[in-house]
Amino acid sequence: MSDASDWDAKHQLRRHDEVGGVDPFVSEALDRLGPGEGRRALDLAAGRGRHALELARRGYEVTAVDSSAEALEQVSRHARAEGLQVATRLADLESEEWARGLPPADLILVVNYLDRALFTRLSAHLRAGGRLLLATFTKDRVGDRPSERWCLEAGELASAFANGIVELCEERNGRAGVLTLFGERSSTR
Repeated sequence: MSDASDWDAKHQLRRHDEVGGVDPFVSEALDRLGPGEGRRALDLAAGRGRHALELARRGYEVTAVDSSAEALEQVSRHARAEGLQVATRLADLESEEWARGLPPADLILVVNYLDRALFTRLSAHLRAGGRLLLATFTKDRVGDRPSERWCLEAGELASAFANGIVELCEERNGRAGVLTLFGERSSTR
């Protein structure tokens, strides 16, 4: 599924489900980073908001970005139910328009979404000293996973961010995750 209407339909079917648990790698990385008070986070390809909500619980000022209006409505509904503040932005991540008007973030989170071209541009949307936190499927995953086109090769994620300082990197059980620190925000946009 890549079309927004397909994702809307998928999320509509799960409208009354809980949003699901936080990815274990993401939880470990967020624990390392400590409280989010005073820091901005972007959750890209946020889906129904499991990570955006967790970021808000930890004190971050969060913007959830997704191409599905249905998913973002669910993010807002769950945030209200928990008394959390999560801003939402309907946008196609394949276009640079998703970032228009957003101030640089302290943390950009991307889980289970693979767009190699986007990954190379993410550090431009970070404040100096900002971090990228990414976790997704690898080609060696057994069982339920996207087609190989949307999965990483072994070692690909860590090498993609060699221009930053890799603080945490893990590959196991068909998943890869990396937490990378960028000392200076790129001047290119």
